[in-house]
Amino acid sequence: MTDWGFPSSRINAKVFRGDKTSVDPARTKQFGLGSTTARETVRLLVKLHQGKSSDKQATTEMLEHLKKCEDKDKLKRFLPAGVVVANKSGTVSDVRTDAGILYFKGGPVAICVLTKENDDRRYHVDNEANIFIGRIAEQVFLHFNKSAKKQAASETR
Repeated sequence: MTDWGFPSSRINAKVFRGDKTSVDPARTKQFGLGSTTARETVRLLVKLHQGKSSDKQATTEMLEHLKKCEDKDKLKRFLPAGVVVANKSGTVSDVRTDAGILYFKGGPVAICVLTKENDDRRYHVDNEANIFIGRIAEQVFLHFNKSAKKQAASETR
């Protein structure tokens, strides 16, 4: 990932067993299994969408795999039917994350929401961080959908 320009996106341990499988003990202790930043994740999604991460077939397969993510509790939560989302979510302890590409008339839009130190640690659909992530995706959709509608209206004048 460093060679691709993503130095903060790292696998710190092969499985989450701390120093027994760690490839970077200091980062495993600090971040757990892996780590990234929202900026790097969005850049990686853009690279994938643009077909610059691999050959065409592999890119298509990766995007189709992401579109099959079954987590509907975060990014997809408040989006209307018809919005396609290619995403990867994560949940562990006090962390809730979701990152993906939203496909709709005003899109595509790459988005990444990373949360940690959440008080609500429930593995439940109504976990506060899940709702928060869903509301962010909803606002992104509304913003870009409004922009698309304004552009279409100005083009018809």
